[in-house]
Amino acid sequence: MKPTLTTFLLLLTAAGAFAQPEIIRIACVGNSITQGSNDANAYPQKMGSLLGSHYQVKNYGIGGRTLLKKGDYPWWNEQVFWDSQDFNPHIVIIKLGTNDSKPQNWVYKDEFYPDYRDLVSVFRKNGRNPQIFVCRPVPVYKDGFGITGSIVETEIIPLIDSVRTTAHTDLIDFFACMSGHGDLFTDGIHPTAAGYALMAEYAKNAILASPSGIIRYFNSRSATVEKNQVVKVFWETTPGSQVTVNGVPAADTDSLEVTPDAEGWVTLITHGDRQDTARLKLTFLPSGTIKSFRVSPAYLDLGKGDTAVVSWTTANGSSVFLDGMPVEQNGSVRVVPGQTTVYHLATTGDLTDSREVTVSVLPSDQINRALGSVTKAGKTRRGSSPDLAVDGLQETAWQSATGSGLWMYVDLGTTYTINRVVISWGEAYAKTYSLQSLTESGAQKTIFSTTTGDGGTDDLAVTGTGRYFRILAVTGNLPDSGYWVKEFELYGVKGTGVSVVPEAAGQPDRLVLMPAYPNPFNPEATVRYRTPAPGDVHLSVVTLLGQEVWSDRPVTRPAGEYTAQIPGRGLASGLYLCRVTLRTAAGTQTAVTRLTLVK
Repeated sequence: MKPTLTTFLLLLTAAGAFAQPEIIRIACVGNSITQGSNDANAYPQKMGSLLGSHYQVKNYGIGGRTLLKKGDYPWWNEQVFWDSQDFNPHIVIIKLGTNDSKPQNWVYKDEFYPDYRDLVSVFRKNGRNPQIFVCRPVPVYKDGFGITGSIVETEIIPLIDSVRTTAHTDLIDFFACMSGHGDLFTDGIHPTAAGYALMAEYAKNAILASPSGIIRYFNSRSATVEKNQVVKVFWETTPGSQVTVNGVPAADTDSLEVTPDAEGWVTLITHGDRQDTARLKLTFLPSGTIKSFRVSPAYLDLGKGDTAVVSWTTANGSSVFLDGMPVEQNGSVRVVPGQTTVYHLATTGDLTDSREVTVSVLPSDQINRALGSVTKAGKTRRGSSPDLAVDGLQETAWQSATGSGLWMYVDLGTTYTINRVVISWGEAYAKTYSLQSLTESGAQKTIFSTTTGDGGTDDLAVTGTGRYFRILAVTGNLPDSGYWVKEFELYGVKGTGVSVVPEAAGQPDRLVLMPAYPNPFNPEATVRYRTPAPGDVHLSVVTLLGQEVWSDRPVTRPAGEYTAQIPGRGLASGLYLCRVTLRTAAGTQTAVTRLTLVK
C-alpha cells in the first residue's frame, strides 16, 4: 500500500515527537496610557519582562490617538497601524477609547462600535487568526485634556463590552484593575510607574490564563517537500487543549517530522474551552522539477572577455543536462561567451522540464548597468519597492512616501564610470532633483541637478564615477503624492575610464548593430546594421528571458549597411531586445540592441 501523509504521522508519533516552539508575538495597540512616558515604565514592556523570553512584546501606543476614524487624531492614520499588522502578532491587545470621550470626538459616538469591529477585523484579515483582547480603559480620576471620565465609564465601556461579545474576543479589564488606585495616577488619567506595573501584572495573568483550545501557531520549516525529504511541522496551543494532527492525538505543544510522497494537507484540530482548526499545505516537488535557472550578470561588455555564472537548482532525484551535457542536480558554471548566447537546461525524472537563459553580449553604451541591481530608498510608499525602478518594466514604478529630500539609490556592486542616465517618471515626478555618485569610501559628487523637471523621460548626458548612484528629489509636481520612478537606467563602463565606442573605418570585421531610433518607440523603431560578409540575415525581437515575440523571414544579403523596421503592433509595453543573426560560410554571428516599447 502506498503510504499517505496520515500514515507517516501515525508512524512518527509512535516513535516519539519533540517540541520546537517559536516566539509568541504580542502587539499592544493604544494611546498614551499604552505608550507610557518612557520605554521603561510602559505596561507592555513591563508585561514582556514578566512573560519571559518565550514572548516578544511590541508597543504600538501613540499619545492622543482615538479609535474613532473621524476622531481628531485617529490611531488608524499612523504608521503603527501598518507596522502592527506587519508584525504578524499571535496576540493583539487593543486599549483605546479614553481620547474618544473628548467632545470633538464623541460627536461621532454612533461610529465607535462599528469602527472598533473594523479594527478587530483588520488583524483577522488574510487568513490570520490571532487571539484578540479588547480592554476596558483605566478609570479617569480627574477630567482633563478634554477627557471625560463619566463618558468612558457609562458609554464607552458598554460599547467595548458589546464588541467583546459580537466579535468573539477576550477581555482585559483595566478599569477593574485600577479601580480604587487613584494614588497610582500622576494626573488622574496617566498611571505612575507603580500603576503601570500593576497593569502589566494584570495583563500577563490574562494571557497566561487564556482559554484552552486556542492555536497560537501551526507551521512547517518548509512549505515544499521533495522526494525522500523530511520536513518538520510544529505547533503550540494554549495549555489544556486537546489536540489531534490528521486525526492522531498529540500534545498541546509539540512537533513532528514527516516524509510525504505526494502533495497534501496537515490538519490540526483543538478542543477545550474553545475549538479551533488550522491547516498546513505541503507542496510536493516531483523529480525533474526545475526550481531555478538564472544567469548573473545577464549582460556582458562586447570584446572584454567578461564572464557570467549560470546556476540552477532542481528537485531531488532529477537527471539534469546543460546544453545536452549531464551535470549535477544543483550547480553552477562560469561561461565566457563572445557573443549573445542562449543556454538550455533540461531535466528528466517523474516529469520532464526545460528552461532557457540568455547572456547578452553588447557594446558598453547599450548595457543598462542598473537593471536588476541592489536598491535602497529613504521612504517608500507601503506596497512599493525601489526594486521596481530597476526591473526593466515601464508598467511598474517605485513610489516614494510624501515629503521633500526623498531619495533612492542603486548599488552597482563595483565602480563604474557612468556617462548617460535615463529616468522615466510616473504621473508624480520631481521638478527639483539632483543625481549623485558615491564611491565605496563615501566620497559624494553631484553630477546633475535641475529645478525645471517636467516629468516624462529624462535622458541625461552626465559624467560620474562610483559604485552607488542616487536620485535626490526635493520638490515635485504633486506635493502630496511623493515621486514615481518607473525606470532608473545607468549606462557606462566598469572602472574609472570613459566609455568610448568608436565607429569602425571602412568595412567592419564583425556584425555591427547600431542603437534603435526612436527609443522608446511606438508604433515602430528603425535599426541599422552592417554585415562584414555575404550571408543570411535574420531579425527577431525577444524578451529579456529570451522568448521570441516577433521574427522576420531570413534574407540573403551581400556585405554592407542596411536598415530595418521593427513593429510594435501586438506587443505589450516593456523592455525587449532586437536580435540580428548573420550566418556566413565562416560561421554565425549575433548582435542585439535594447528596445523600449511605450504605449
